[in-house]
Amino acid sequence: MRREYDEDCMYCPQCDDEYRAEIRTCAECKIALVPGARMAAMLEEPVYRTIEPHEELVAVRRGPLLMIRQLEDYLRKAGLASLVTPGEDGRCAGGCRGPEVELKVRASEVEQVLAALAEEHRKSTGLDLHDESLNGALFDVEVGRAACPACGCLFSTDTILCPDCGLRFV
Repeated sequence: MRREYDEDCMYCPQCDDEYRAEIRTCAECKIALVPGARMAAMLEEPVYRTIEPHEELVAVRRGPLLMIRQLEDYLRKAGLASLVTPGEDGRCAGGCRGPEVELKVRASEVEQVLAALAEEHRKSTGLDLHDESLNGALFDVEVGRAACPACGCLFSTDTILCPDCGLRFV
């Protein structure tokens, strides 16, 4: 993170990019910018409080240790606390993928965590760069025309094959 913030500029709280004062949204993260004074104040605030032993936890992901640690790091940067624990059977399952563990979060923050993880997934897979406006059209026969996801050809929804590339829609 940056150590000094210009009070006349705006900053992205996620990627820390700097913008002119009249810009309101980060071009990369698509979130609202905050003034430099607020960013400086955020440096003084604790990012998140640690999980206390008495708090109710919910497992939101299970997988290889490396993947879960990456998600834990992403949540920490988003200001959300999490805890990595052995799987529900109480032990790590070894093997070629390494130990399987669970990522647990506060029950009160599950919705925030799932939204943050969904955003991380969209960014890491490149889905945030794609137009999703026609996603439902393929399966909605009421729409009449849809676009093939493989080649972009427009076709009638009463057919099961793309007339251009032959992709099957069943």
